[in-house]
Amino acid sequence: MFVGVLCNQFVEAKENTSPEKNYFISPEQKRWISYQSLILSSNSTKIAPEIPQNKFRLFIFIIVKHKAFDYALMVCIIANIISLGMNYEGASSSYNAALEDINYVFTAVFVMEFLLKIIAYRPKVYMASNWNKFDLMIVVCSLAEIIITQTFTGSVSFLRVGPQIIRIFRVLRVTRVLKLVRKLQSLSKLIETLISALPSIANVGALYLLVYYIFAILGVFFYGNITGNVIDSYNNFQNVWYSFVTCFRMVTGENWWVIMYDCYRTDSACVPGQTCGNGLKNFVFM
Repeated sequence: MFVGVLCNQFVEAKENTSPEKNYFISPEQKRWISYQSLILSSNSTKIAPEIPQNKFRLFIFIIVKHKAFDYALMVCIIANIISLGMNYEGASSSYNAALEDINYVFTAVFVMEFLLKIIAYRPKVYMASNWNKFDLMIVVCSLAEIIITQTFTGSVSFLRVGPQIIRIFRVLRVTRVLKLVRKLQSLSKLIETLISALPSIANVGALYLLVYYIFAILGVFFYGNITGNVIDSYNNFQNVWYSFVTCFRMVTGENWWVIMYDCYRTDSACVPGQTCGNGLKNFVFM
């Protein structure tokens, strides 16, 4: 409740300091400011693809712009997602080899998509879209994974880091799931809304960190020398960093009441200055 009130007051203070809250501005001027902000926030650097004059490029352009092309890519993306989830520990070598062959097929499909769009749109128009840049990154990572896998599975070894590099590029396969966002308009709008809200989320996150920092300092002052069943060398209030981590763990709800009991202990068996807590301080802090 305390943090909720702080966030609410923070939002209200930000709204009151915005230009729209200036009472000396007329409603027409407020609308003009809103329109100008919308124009400035929009991306005006996008380049619309032109219809090519060359017959071969025109043929590729018609294929790329056809709805069937998008539907086929969506099916491939979904099938690729399913194949990524079919791997499990202890699988046979033939099973893993079949999954690798399937990965090669989908890599070839994405490379073919990249080549067709490059031919149809030209590199300048293609690279003007951030989604196309993301597709290019997926293609490059997929090809790099295949090259490194084929290289380091042989007799060549580069400082014994081949398997680690292969694992990194295999993890990047998961990014292919994000290609589905581009195909689903509603999901794409949701992602764009989330991206536009990131500055506000960052402000609220900074406010939360400030609150955690305040309570971390209080934890050092109140319980810096306390040990118990849960409060040990890893979870304690001995310094600000350990106190900050412990406070974050309590906020997540991970056995926070056990930490509270260690800080609340005042029975005759506790050792003053070591395992004894303080009921009044615990009431204020918790």
